[in-house]
Amino acid sequence: MPGKSCGMLRKLKRLSENRQTLSSERSNGLLRSPPSSTITGLLSLVAVFSFKKGMNSSPPALQDQRTDQGIDQGGDSVPVDPATVVVERAEPAFSVPPPVIAPFPSLWQGLGIGAFLVSGPVFLEAPLVRAWPVGALAMTLGWLGLAWWCDRQTRWKWWGDILFGFSLSWFAGAIYWGWFRWEPALHLPLESIGVPIAIACLWMGRGRLGSWFYLGSLLGTAVTDAYLWSVDLIPYWKRVMQVEPDAIAPILADALTQMNTPAGFIWAVVCASALLLAGGMALRSRRVVAWIFAGAVLNTLAVDGLFWLTAMLGQA
Repeated sequence: MPGKSCGMLRKLKRLSENRQTLSSERSNGLLRSPPSSTITGLLSLVAVFSFKKGMNSSPPALQDQRTDQGIDQGGDSVPVDPATVVVERAEPAFSVPPPVIAPFPSLWQGLGIGAFLVSGPVFLEAPLVRAWPVGALAMTLGWLGLAWWCDRQTRWKWWGDILFGFSLSWFAGAIYWGWFRWEPALHLPLESIGVPIAIACLWMGRGRLGSWFYLGSLLGTAVTDAYLWSVDLIPYWKRVMQVEPDAIAPILADALTQMNTPAGFIWAVVCASALLLAGGMALRSRRVVAWIFAGAVLNTLAVDGLFWLTAMLGQA
């Protein structure tokens, strides 16, 4: 037994000596480590600490953005409905005012415009074309240019529409009264030269005001020619076109005698009734184009009546 106890004591003493040796070697190793490794370790610790702090704290702008996206400051995610997101758009620095468009003519204005323009070829073009036929024909380009300019202006666009139809009437009248006025049979065919253009415009939905004005004035011309042919006034027409203006009064007196017959009276009633019926039916509509058409038709009757009154006063 004493031998075993001595052996155990020696083992314990060796273990304690080994532990002391290991601890002294570790402390000596740390003391012998170079300073750079120690500094590098410290810098690494500082970098890791800073990185973790930066992850936990975000800039104010980023925090606001995260809050707008439904993430609170605690990091809890809140679902956002895309339908409820309102996108704010910056207002423009200036706003362009809407184009100023002149109001469309009223019904009564359309009636007056149609009546006034149908008198132009009668009282303005007829004297001009007798003295200067080429110039009167060239004025058609001027009317078309004015119509084109008005059509490109928002204020006068509908005036361009009307002047286009007036240009058709002026062009046809300049051709006939300038070179063919001695041939009554060619009057209506040449005055109808713009019918295909007017129909094409109506079919395409463009130039309705001017097209209906032209067709209304053409209808008045057709009814007037029908009356002249029915009462046999064509010979007086030819004589008027062949003499000077001073010699027209006696010819008109003879024509008036021809008109003051029962046949002349009946045909006058028939033609006047046709014009009144066409104009009255157009006036029943509430559309401006119909009232422009009515103005052209009814004023043709007024112009014919004015010529009849002039002939009556000349005879007296």
